[in-house]
Amino acid sequence: MRSRILKPQTTPSFTLRIQFIVILLSLACTLPGYCQTPALAVIIPDETRVVNTFRDYRKLDEEYQFLSMVHLLPGEYKLPVQKESYLLEIIEKVEYGPERNAYFPQNPASMTSTSNDGETFLFEIVQEIPIEGENLEITIRFSNIRIQDDGIEPASITLDEPYLSTELYMAGRMIVGQEEEYFFYASETYESLPLYQFDVQLENGQSVQLYLRWQIPFCGSGPAALVYAVVDIEEGHVIQDNYWKLIYSAIHHNWDEKFWVLFDQPLGDAYGIAVFTRNVYNVEPREVYTLDANLQPLRTIPLIDITKSETDSLPALSGIKGFGGYE
Repeated sequence: MRSRILKPQTTPSFTLRIQFIVILLSLACTLPGYCQTPALAVIIPDETRVVNTFRDYRKLDEEYQFLSMVHLLPGEYKLPVQKESYLLEIIEKVEYGPERNAYFPQNPASMTSTSNDGETFLFEIVQEIPIEGENLEITIRFSNIRIQDDGIEPASITLDEPYLSTELYMAGRMIVGQEEEYFFYASETYESLPLYQFDVQLENGQSVQLYLRWQIPFCGSGPAALVYAVVDIEEGHVIQDNYWKLIYSAIHHNWDEKFWVLFDQPLGDAYGIAVFTRNVYNVEPREVYTLDANLQPLRTIPLIDITKSETDSLPALSGIKGFGGYE
């Protein structure tokens, strides 16, 4: 006996009802919140840039060699909640190393969103940038993004202060020599962190004032950056607030803080000044000396005292980025 294939019977009225439902759904999808994939809005203001920050146990010369600045493309980016990879262009260029050589992405970044419970999502953007024969892989993450009945929370994130100082997760990794090196990017100014001043008193009325943005660490090492310096020594007077000329180094818990202040122009044979503060393990002494063209010790300046205290504001000239003053 042949089997029979039964086809659903339709009537004109049934067909009209189906068409009516399709039209209603089409209209509903034009309304906010209906038939739309939830998306996180990431807003990047004009001229937003972030820099590689201090990492404990790196030496001063290593911090200097790993100077890095990422320039972000301004705009509003909608990051959709979806399993597939989503391509976007978000990084304009990277300046890397003391020479500030510029490197550019060759391909768009890849964005994915993942969730373990279907409600809380992690958005991750990965961008590769070729640098000196290697690939710098930069990862940006926005975590704890929640999907709710009335939308996504938070609905938007703006990459400005205080977010750049306190919340941004942006990391890079790259093979340097034979080692894998890690970079952690944050605010160029760290202006949302507490401000501290090192008052360095030297013989014959010479002095150095160092202004440090520094978060006291509860465990591990706190974020820190040297953001401003005033140098008064026999060779001359210098004011410096350029990221590329202010180098900070410390070990775990921000102990044994060390500084380089580099001059835009040499003062005689001096290309900068080094300040070493108290060493916890008494391996290296507190000392101050000028630096030669190769950033090696030049003239040791007898030290009277170093004090560190919290302060309210930077000197007035700090409003001019990259300003270098000489007398």
